Amino acid sequence: MSTTCFSCAKKVYDLEKITAGANHYHKFCFKCETCNQTLNLKNSIEKGGHLFCDKHVPKDAPTPTADRHDLNKIKNTPKVAVVNEQFRGELVGQKTNLDLESASIKNAQSAPKHQKRPICP
Repeated sequence: MSTTCFSCAKKVYDLEKITAGANHYHKFCFKCETCNQTLNLKNSIEKGGHLFCDKHVPKDAPTPTADRHDLNKIKNTPKVAVVNEQFRGELVGQKTNLDLESASIKNAQSAPKHQKRPICP
């Protein structure tokens, strides 16, 4: 069975074809697109439907738009220090004026009040 060469569009017979991805090539049509070096399956890289040798593979570069979004996000973040909610008024990392007993009293005072039930005789 014969197919067509992806590079020259001529017939390729099974004994002389090289298959890379979904494309078939003649042995001598299987070349790097940049330097025209004859390739084999070990040293060839297919990218975007084009063949390249190891030296000439195009590298993906970051786009300036993607970099810009990251910079804008960093610039727009608020520059306020986070305050510990348990001890309001104290800055994070500073020693508090409350000891354990006064902190528990403060928590007990701010706890919700329960209604007393009348005692039945």
